[in-house]
Amino acid sequence: MGGVGAAQPFIFEPLLFPVPATAQWLPRLGRSFQDGPECTEVALQPNAVWHDGRPFSSEDVRASFLVSLLRGSPLQIHCRAVECPSPTLIRFHWRSRSVDTLSQLLGESVQCRAGQFPVAEEVAARFLAAGCPDTPSWSEELRRARDSLLREHPALPCGTGPFRLTRLTASDMLLQKWQRHPQADRVPVDEVRLGQVPSNDVLWALLLSGKLDFAACACPADLTAEILRRQPELLLTAPTDGNEFGLAFNVRRLPNRSVRQGLACALDRDVLRRVAYPQGDTLDSRGVGVTGSRRSAWLSAEALKRSDPLTFNPTRAEGLLREGGLTRVDGRWRNQRGQPLRLSILCRSGYSDLVLLGEAAASQWRQFGLETTLRVVPADLFPQMMRRGEFDATASFGISQGRYLSPLNGLERFLTPEGELHLGIGLEFAREYELWQKLQKSASVPELRAGVETMARSLDEACVYVPVLEKHNLLFYRSKGIWPAPSDPIWSGTMSGAESCFINAMLRSPEAE
Repeated sequence: MGGVGAAQPFIFEPLLFPVPATAQWLPRLGRSFQDGPECTEVALQPNAVWHDGRPFSSEDVRASFLVSLLRGSPLQIHCRAVECPSPTLIRFHWRSRSVDTLSQLLGESVQCRAGQFPVAEEVAARFLAAGCPDTPSWSEELRRARDSLLREHPALPCGTGPFRLTRLTASDMLLQKWQRHPQADRVPVDEVRLGQVPSNDVLWALLLSGKLDFAACACPADLTAEILRRQPELLLTAPTDGNEFGLAFNVRRLPNRSVRQGLACALDRDVLRRVAYPQGDTLDSRGVGVTGSRRSAWLSAEALKRSDPLTFNPTRAEGLLREGGLTRVDGRWRNQRGQPLRLSILCRSGYSDLVLLGEAAASQWRQFGLETTLRVVPADLFPQMMRRGEFDATASFGISQGRYLSPLNGLERFLTPEGELHLGIGLEFAREYELWQKLQKSASVPELRAGVETMARSLDEACVYVPVLEKHNLLFYRSKGIWPAPSDPIWSGTMSGAESCFINAMLRSPEAE
């Protein structure tokens, strides 16, 4: 179940698929790879075929890579050249590396053929040969090349994956097994239907009625138990997906740091987690921009010790609010003008877990004497309201790190000028952003660790983000002997996307081993 993006892993394939729990890479379009500091060489499947019957080759990988440069692929700052020695071999030559270069290369799907977008491919090839310069003339040429992509309107997407799209409507997509796929004998399903759903509530109803074979969604604990009771053939696995939920403050409306710290200390995070996402892990109180399960790899014990933990402490919360100039009259907090302090929490509709987080936080602040309202807005309006700062706090994805090893991917949302949370909190991190840009080109783990500690300290001291929980992605699936047990390490690949993990678990099914 899902939108257009949910169909991509069925239709398009990466070179290899990562299994974080075992540090393995499962073959897809690529069979194997050799990696070095200056070159990565990938051996490709010799018998892969596009859905229109054309043979797949290394030139297609090169073309897809070049088009990805126009779309802003982070690899453009690293790649020096792409070489195709044979139809089944491709080499990527590097001018620099980062910790994530390999996963960014191998894990991205190949979505276009050589010659499919000739203008875009030609411009991107010259751009790469010129060293990917950041100049006004190149920006304009790249813009025109991107416009040429938008003029293409294929009837249906054509990929190399185990399923091809045969029907597309406003409500669903029908995909049928691609019989010429190299692993077609491992695909026991002839047809897949993806449905468009507006919210988790609809998914819950469909799961309860037994109308789904697979769904990835947040779900309250009692409802999860009821779904599994009613549908005993359904299995459930809940691997971490590398994302955090939290509350971000709008500094433009809450400029006093002591007030923000007091609001943080007034929240019982474990209660928030149990209400919003019971299958997650409660996080500690440090808003450092590095997700909880990976902090020990990037932040030293000394660095964390320097942080001021804003744990749930009503007494301290009261002291910080008074330090920030607020007074408490008849149990209600008032600002320096004697007016009641009114807070608004902004949430994006369609995300029941984030809405529950916002509701629970609003309830706790109200109990602490703060007038708080929750605003749930349509998804298309949410970015505009974030940009305009029409809120005091927002319940949101705080860190979205996914499969990438480097925490730079999570810090991006806070530090980069177009990052969603950067736009919402309204606080510049100019020096930290310069450091973030520099570290994008570094493969040195000690250098990256030192830089991450610097950025994490700035973010933590500003108190613009209150981490609440680390997400676990709930995957409901009807096994039918097709998919592995819930404890299988392959489900850790959900960091690359639930549907992508679902497909790869199918291709590596118990019957196929």
